[in-house]
Amino acid sequence: MNLPSIVQEGKTFLEKHGYIYEKSLLRGFLFVNKIENQAIIIDFDICNCAKPFHYVQYTKEQNLLMSSFDRLYRFVVDTEKDLIEFVADFNIILSQTFDENGIKFSGANRSLVEIDPSVPEAYFEQAFIDIYGNWD
Repeated sequence: MNLPSIVQEGKTFLEKHGYIYEKSLLRGFLFVNKIENQAIIIDFDICNCAKPFHYVQYTKEQNLLMSSFDRLYRFVVDTEKDLIEFVADFNIILSQTFDENGIKFSGANRSLVEIDPSVPEAYFEQAFIDIYGNWD
């Protein structure tokens, strides 16, 4: 197992919380907590235009994993800043103050009031266009 150093730091953090490295994925690494039947995906180098991948294969892999665990979280960790954000977000999840169900019900229905994507949606959309082109 030859993990990039930033992912190795994430692995060390996750091991302290009962997650073990399971395997490499198309664009990331899978860590599993078998006791809780939960998994973490750390995506790495996912937006690298020099290394394109088949989006269908990526979503197929993700869907298979989603059906294999009670909970599956996915984080992009390419930089030290990403790692810091991952640790902070994961600690919120661990603290159980994060309410997954609340996501569906909090705030307005964006599709009814917002014509522009949220910042994460815009980043994903731009990365998708950079890699696959604009399909309009």
